[in-house]
Amino acid sequence: MYHKVPISMSNINSLLFVLLINSAAICFGQEEKTQDTVAYITYRVPKVEYHHLELSNKEVFVRIPQRHMFPEMLYKLNLKRQDSIYSPTQEPEAGGISDRNPLIKRLEKGSLRIVSKNEVILETQSHPQPYLRKYYVDSLIGKDHTVFFVNGQLLKIGNDKNIHEQIDPLLQNPKKPKIAVLDGKEGYEKYGAVGILGVIEYYDKKCRKKKR
Repeated sequence: MYHKVPISMSNINSLLFVLLINSAAICFGQEEKTQDTVAYITYRVPKVEYHHLELSNKEVFVRIPQRHMFPEMLYKLNLKRQDSIYSPTQEPEAGGISDRNPLIKRLEKGSLRIVSKNEVILETQSHPQPYLRKYYVDSLIGKDHTVFFVNGQLLKIGNDKNIHEQIDPLLQNPKKPKIAVLDGKEGYEKYGAVGILGVIEYYDKKCRKKKR
């Protein structure tokens, strides 16, 4: 959701923590390829475990990161590729993992359509959901996945930069700026691939007047 927040460095740090928590799950496994598969990531969906997909030429796997006492899980989906579509090969087994896990059930009830080298779409009865190639997203925003848009301009915060040195000057303006947090779905719809893991927006008063 779109949230307005008061301005302070402590709030900036809190916003960064929220985005890092939301995107931290994709950082497990630093390599894009695992056993001839390619990793694809997406934004969080309410009540659905965070995960990423690993696609090979013929098969699809879902990887769910470790959470608390639960170990990382890698599960082979009941999907097979024909042309540009990965489709269910048979009805899920009654009492199987797809019955016990809403994420697996959702994935195995849908199909995956290859849109391009960098994107596949999960097509379900509810709504389509994009999955982007992890390597492609990393190439756009870096591996820490913290993204700011300052007065409409992309500002990437890399691991080798001091965030305070970049953000502090933005807060020195005596006229109160506006800071808002977009979740991954909103970020993707507004900014495309660079926003799929969430965005922090900053607009100063001068820029807001121009937009009107």
